[in-house]
Amino acid sequence: MKVRNKVEAALITRRLQELLADQSSILAAVIATHDGFEVACAQRQGAISAARVAAMASSLQALGGSMVAETASGECTDIIINGSLGRLLVFDIPLPGAGLLLCVQTTSEAALGSILFAVRSCMSDIENTLGVTGR
Repeated sequence: MKVRNKVEAALITRRLQELLADQSSILAAVIATHDGFEVACAQRQGAISAARVAAMASSLQALGGSMVAETASGECTDIIINGSLGRLLVFDIPLPGAGLLLCVQTTSEAALGSILFAVRSCMSDIENTLGVTGR
């Protein structure tokens, strides 16, 4: 499953914009393919290079997948990086065929539980937009 057309990409972009509007501590959100291409992005003024973040998130997801396989820890679903000035989160959106990644940049003051709840809701809405139900 992938984003099939510009309408779906626009709907996903709008949902990312809603995520940023609802969570003031989220600076940017990018939807990327597993092979590192940007699908949709919403960000506050010049927060990130979405194309670069998409490529790096793909690499992180691959590395995380290798690490959990090596340690027999199941499947890599989320990656959380704590930086001195904020957090970077990468979430796998499993879809039939080829999944997507949701990459989120937050401030250092972000309440992780609140962010996780909002991101999971956003992921569910994206799955519904793409016609995938039940997670």
